[in-house]
Amino acid sequence: MNVGSLTGEDIVIDTNSLLVELSSDPKRAYVELGNRIADCIRNKAPTLREIITLAKIMAAYADNHNLAYYAKDDEEDWPGYLGKLISGAEYLGHEIEADDTVKAAFEYAAEYKNGKPLGFAYLTSEEKKAIHKHIDVIRKTIESSALEMRKKRAIYTRLAKLSAEIDKDGTNTDVLFGFIGELSFSLSKFEKDNRKAIEHAKDILEIIFRRRSTDEGISLPPADDFPLLPSSSKTE
Repeated sequence: MNVGSLTGEDIVIDTNSLLVELSSDPKRAYVELGNRIADCIRNKAPTLREIITLAKIMAAYADNHNLAYYAKDDEEDWPGYLGKLISGAEYLGHEIEADDTVKAAFEYAAEYKNGKPLGFAYLTSEEKKAIHKHIDVIRKTIESSALEMRKKRAIYTRLAKLSAEIDKDGTNTDVLFGFIGELSFSLSKFEKDNRKAIEHAKDILEIIFRRRSTDEGISLPPADDFPLLPSSSKTE
């Protein structure tokens, strides 16, 4: 069903775009849908028709993908019901992140039996402090950028995961690469305005590469040769 765009006095909601480019995993997609709808109504004054439509979109998506969700009580008002659906999606997101963390912990423990696993950077406290400073600059740069809110949220989520990963005994470099890929993809059209974020991401890469190179006794490519980041030498 094409529900089109809904327009209120203080808000314009492009309902068609809510379901575009979601994760292929239904649970992760439902979490993203909840985030998008929360962004649509944050600090806004949606009409009752808009609220009902948004709630029905969330409920229909969950129902179509056999996901557990709150069913509306006959006496329940629609704004409260939409809030429950958004909260449920947020809770599901926390569950997914917890499951990912548990899985990674067991995988790491299994590999650790044979010595420190490859693919991890065993950072010193000073290296961790340096990376956290770079992460803070990236976050502030993204906050003031012209990116749309859903892309900002995606980067914030990656930043939070990266920050937590950095504090572990062994930092899984796949998490770093996932963040770098997301950052590069999101900022590719805004490189000039977001150069600071890109440069600090490269600084993080250099720290990780240097640590892994030292620990594993191999030569890894410098950050400037890493293919997922836009070139810093691009002519302005």
